[in-house]
Amino acid sequence: MKNDPLTVFRDRAEANNFDEFRDMFASDVTLHSPTSENPQYGIPMTTLCIRAAMGLLHEGSFKVVRSFANENSGVVEFEATIDDEPINGADFLRWNEDGKIDEFKVMVRPREAANLFCDKMLAKVADLIRTGKL
Repeated sequence: MKNDPLTVFRDRAEANNFDEFRDMFASDVTLHSPTSENPQYGIPMTTLCIRAAMGLLHEGSFKVVRSFANENSGVVEFEATIDDEPINGADFLRWNEDGKIDEFKVMVRPREAANLFCDKMLAKVADLIRTGKL
């Protein structure tokens, strides 16, 4: 399916096309991020985190390794480097009957890279808030 939510998400992630992510999320989207023990809710927080993550991941190398989807959910596996440190991650997506993503979970590994990712991502989020580049 060429225009299913997973394919569109994957294509936008590969192109680092942040400006078009916002319209993909349901208003009640829940984000499970490795940077927080608690879920984040809503489009503003989700898009803020996506903008920070995509900016960080695209500073080094970034590529989608594979993706899988069924009727209302899917997974995008990616590889990237942050400060020459290899990172492997997966985005788990679930979408509603309108094709809007209502749950988004991110996992990254190995531990050293995950820690680096979290530290740099939180700094990027703070910078985006401070500079008003939301």
